[in-house]
Amino acid sequence: MNDALTAKKKLADPTGITRQRVSLAMMGTNKPDKWEKMLQEKEVHDSVDKFVNTKEIKLLLVTWDTAGNLVAYNAMPRNMNINGMKKKSMAFFKTECVGLTPKNYNRVIFTIEYTNTPLENLSNLSRGVFLPLIKNELNRDQWSRAASQRILFEFNAFISELYVVVGESQGKTLLPLPPQQIFDTAVDELHRLGILEQSLTQWTKQIKHAIAKDPMLLFKNGGTPDPLDELRFWTEKADDLKQIEEQLRSDELQQLIEYVRQSDSIERNQVLLLDEFDKLNQELRRKLYEASSNVCFLKSLHKEFDTLRDCMEFLMLQEVYAPLMQKLLLIFKHSDCYNTVDRLQVLIQQINNSIIAQASKYVNGEEIFRCLDDDNADEAVQKIQETIDCCQRFKSIFLECKSVALNTLKLPIADNDAWCKSSIDKMFFRFDIFIERCRDAMSFSKRVQQFSKLEKIYIGGTSGKELTEQIREIYERFHKLIKVFKDSSYDMMDITAQQFDADFYEFRRNTKELEKRLATILCKGFDDLTTMHSRFQLLDGFEGLLNRPILRDEFQNKQFLLIENFASELRGLQQQFEGNKTSPPIHSNLPQYSGAVAWCRGFKQRILPSMNKLKQIIGDKKQLASASDREDSKDSDQESDAADAQKSEEINRSKERIREIDHIFSSFINDISQFEREQIAQWKDEINATSEENLKKNVLIKLECQTATTTESQAESDTSQASKRSISRIEVNFDSALKKLLREAKYFQKYNIDIPKKAADIHVKADTFKQQTCQLQLITNKYNLMVSTLSEAELPLLQEYIDKLDATLLPGFTDISWKSRNVDEFIADVQHQTNAVFKIYETMKSNVAKMRSLLTEFGATPLCERKNKSVSMDEFADNIDKIQKAQFVALSHISDECGTLMQQIHSRLTTVSAGDPKWKNYIKFVQTEILSELAKVVQTSIDWLIDQIAVTASNNCATEDDDEDTDTVLATPALIEVHMALFADQIKFTTSTSSKKTKVSGGHKDVWDKMQSVVMSFFKIGEKMKKFIGESDDDVHFGADLLQFEALATRVTKFEELLTANKAECEQYRQQFIEFEHLYKKDRNKEFKEFLATSEVENDEQPAAEEQSQAKIPTLERFQERIQFYKEIEEQIDAKDTPLKIGWLKIDASPLKQALETWVSKWSHTFTSFLKENLVNKINDLYEFMDNVSAGLKTEVQSGDLEGLKFVLGLIHQVRVRHNETLEMFEPLSNTVKFLRNNNVEVEDDCVKLLENASLKWESTVDKVYQAKEKVN
Repeated sequence: MNDALTAKKKLADPTGITRQRVSLAMMGTNKPDKWEKMLQEKEVHDSVDKFVNTKEIKLLLVTWDTAGNLVAYNAMPRNMNINGMKKKSMAFFKTECVGLTPKNYNRVIFTIEYTNTPLENLSNLSRGVFLPLIKNELNRDQWSRAASQRILFEFNAFISELYVVVGESQGKTLLPLPPQQIFDTAVDELHRLGILEQSLTQWTKQIKHAIAKDPMLLFKNGGTPDPLDELRFWTEKADDLKQIEEQLRSDELQQLIEYVRQSDSIERNQVLLLDEFDKLNQELRRKLYEASSNVCFLKSLHKEFDTLRDCMEFLMLQEVYAPLMQKLLLIFKHSDCYNTVDRLQVLIQQINNSIIAQASKYVNGEEIFRCLDDDNADEAVQKIQETIDCCQRFKSIFLECKSVALNTLKLPIADNDAWCKSSIDKMFFRFDIFIERCRDAMSFSKRVQQFSKLEKIYIGGTSGKELTEQIREIYERFHKLIKVFKDSSYDMMDITAQQFDADFYEFRRNTKELEKRLATILCKGFDDLTTMHSRFQLLDGFEGLLNRPILRDEFQNKQFLLIENFASELRGLQQQFEGNKTSPPIHSNLPQYSGAVAWCRGFKQRILPSMNKLKQIIGDKKQLASASDREDSKDSDQESDAADAQKSEEINRSKERIREIDHIFSSFINDISQFEREQIAQWKDEINATSEENLKKNVLIKLECQTATTTESQAESDTSQASKRSISRIEVNFDSALKKLLREAKYFQKYNIDIPKKAADIHVKADTFKQQTCQLQLITNKYNLMVSTLSEAELPLLQEYIDKLDATLLPGFTDISWKSRNVDEFIADVQHQTNAVFKIYETMKSNVAKMRSLLTEFGATPLCERKNKSVSMDEFADNIDKIQKAQFVALSHISDECGTLMQQIHSRLTTVSAGDPKWKNYIKFVQTEILSELAKVVQTSIDWLIDQIAVTASNNCATEDDDEDTDTVLATPALIEVHMALFADQIKFTTSTSSKKTKVSGGHKDVWDKMQSVVMSFFKIGEKMKKFIGESDDDVHFGADLLQFEALATRVTKFEELLTANKAECEQYRQQFIEFEHLYKKDRNKEFKEFLATSEVENDEQPAAEEQSQAKIPTLERFQERIQFYKEIEEQIDAKDTPLKIGWLKIDASPLKQALETWVSKWSHTFTSFLKENLVNKINDLYEFMDNVSAGLKTEVQSGDLEGLKFVLGLIHQVRVRHNETLEMFEPLSNTVKFLRNNNVEVEDDCVKLLENASLKWESTVDKVYQAKEKVN
């Protein structure tokens, strides 16, 4: 029920009414939930809300965007496109500027719906709704008759004009009929005929306009129609004229015309109008026939027209040109309407437009710059040339068709001026402009291609760097010229872009300036270079640019100089050849004779390219010049005949000089060839003396020598001596003469020179000899390495294998030669055995090396380390213990791995048992190596620790409060930090800085003992490394061996000496605090009693009366002396330096100083507390006495009360006795308060106030006593 009421309220709301109307009109097939979501969009909701609630907003437009989304506006959008809109829209108008309410909604709101044809909507609304409303007399009863008729006629005129406009928007000519009201009886005859005359006049104008339509209208306002537009034009014109004809034949219109004809009141001008209208009907029928005929003939070309517009491959258009023109000729032959000059010109222009449009897609500015940016200017030039060829192909086919039309078909059109040059130029005017633009684009691309080479040109010589920078500057400037076109808003292939002509003119002018600068740089670079090779390289870099007229003319002056330079270089090379041919300089890697051949051929390789390049430059010069002149005809004027003759003369003179040089060149080449033949002949004579006896030599040779064998551990010891023994080395016995022959033959064959059969037969086996010598060399290298590097412990293990290998090698020294058939078998057998023995050798060496490597890698991580700050001894020891535990785990793994490596070695030695003495001796040898590596690890750690504590004497006793001179010392913090503290009655050093676990150096190890323990912990690595075999059952690790290592013992001794020295220095510092031992060793109470007793002795000398009246305590001066004594002690303690760096120790005496200062405070407190307590007691005692007296005096003494009287008299007596003493005590007590406060002892304010009020209260008490005494008396 509540939901229904809510919905009803919403519908009654103006916003709800508006939303409901929109939903009813525009929801369509949308689902309710989707439609509701559209209405809730922020833009729609806000626009509806503003329209309803804002009185100034009078429009609400609800429509659809291009994506199909619902949108709403409060003002008409500027760029609203309704052509593609398929759904209808809705508009709400306010007739008044008010906010909408349920009461005024229907009165002030006007709603309209419209589609994507608003003119038709308006016309139908006006004719179907508003016109009947106005025609209804009930709606005109308040108007006068004249006004009513005038309004009705004017509204009909508006509807007629709107009807015509709707037709024009649809490409139709609609003839509006006059209103039916003209036949009312109220309208007189003359007025009726006037209205009909106006209609006839309007129809005449409309028909004339429709008949006069021509395809040239498509070219207005810069239009570029294509042939399909021509076909569409005639189709639309035929349809329009046909529709006009049908309207003219309609009954309504015929009745109107007939009424005018039959009217008795018709005037002359109306008769003339009817005659003109009849003639216009005949012209309409003729034009309708023409348009229909044109459509019929042009439809035969529809396929070709489609291809011209939509062809995907531009170059394929050439296949359409011939069929298109053939059909066009047939049309002009058979058509009686489309065979006019105007039709031909229009159609050819439209075909040209299609070709230009397709060409602009194929090659445009973006495509050209893409090719240029990809450094592919050739592709751009090729595409532009293909475009020009394709365009010119159509023009050539057109001219061929012209010839056919004139000579073969004998068309009527041939008799007029259709084929004259001016007419053809008019047809192809835009076409020729596009072709010219293509040529400009090609010229632009070629210049970019030529100038782009400047980026990679490097000029040598003394001025090369400067000239190269100038070229780079020219290139950058040219790049900026290109950027003008690249960044321009127009497409360079768009012929409507007139700005291109101005920009291209500036481009040509600026490039001419750059060419002049390049010509100057080319001449300077040419003059600066001294060799032909470098000058030719320079010209190669400017290849293409040399075709430019300015550079070509400038280089013409350098041509003869280039020829003379080549002649000079040729003579120099000839002299160099003649001077060195008796002993030619040969490359170190080449043999004698082939090296000499390579040397003489080097001259050929040097001069032949230069000679060919020079002939090419001179020979092609004239051809390049003519081609360049044709290309740059826009940029340069025609040269005069005199200049041409002068250039021709210079070219002829250069060619004559070339012929002279060619004769010298040929003679030089002959000398080189003769020298080459002589070298080959000498080599042939020499190889005849090289006998094949060298191939009969044994493949191996033995050499006796001595070698020194040492182990790595022995090599590192200064006291060890290397043992020398005799060994036999073996070498490959391949004769050097054979090597020389093979090398010469190899290079001669490489140079394509025939060699003698004897050398060829030996060289055939060159690869075999090379393989055999390489294999034997590998064998000898392995053998020599084994016998020369095996130690005395290793050699016995391999001796048996080496003896067997020697027996296998023996035939190589006695029987096997290079010509032997079984040499390969021998090599294979020896290689197999050598590899087997070498694997054992390699396993032994590599496994021992790996053991050493593992231990070396283990030693790379130290057994100890320090932090960047000082730490306590316990923390330092704990850190080292953690490091060592981790390292010991790794060392245990290394120990296991070493055992595995030893097992691998033993598994290789198949002939050696585990109990063999040779094997045990080898194990001891390996253990010695391991012990050496372990000693290095320990020694490194001890040395590191020595470096940490070996602080020089100048660095000792440095405090953190010292001046700038100690900054360097304190830059490296002390290794260990210790605290000096007071324990019981002893000053001791702690090994921990933590107050929770403070350890004292008494009864436990002190810091120096713990440092000694740290050093000795390094030797634990020996216990973690297991031995393979030991001297006894207990000898299972290297711990004892490390302790006996002399080098390590020396370093441990040095370390202990440093510890002892440091301990002595620290003890000296500790002695500085011993002088304060009385603070904590003496009994404080006993000392204070003695202090008081001394005061009592002094008081004994005073009179007895005074002794009874004063307490026997020392004076404040005596107390001040004692307190000042302890203050001075406190200052002495505070002045002691701490923390203090003594060598590698940082000693912090703060705990000791704090303890001593505490003791000082206790001593001072003993004296001050006594005074304060005495002060408080006296004050409290006095007030207690006065209170008691006051309370006692309040008691009334009755007559006869003897006890009461005695009590009062006793109080009076007590007051009299204490009176003087009490008066004298006030000043000393006040002085005591000042004394205590001066010594920073807090005295409570209540106590001070009691003291201040005590004298007054005492006087009051005395007065009370006197009053009581009088009463008693």
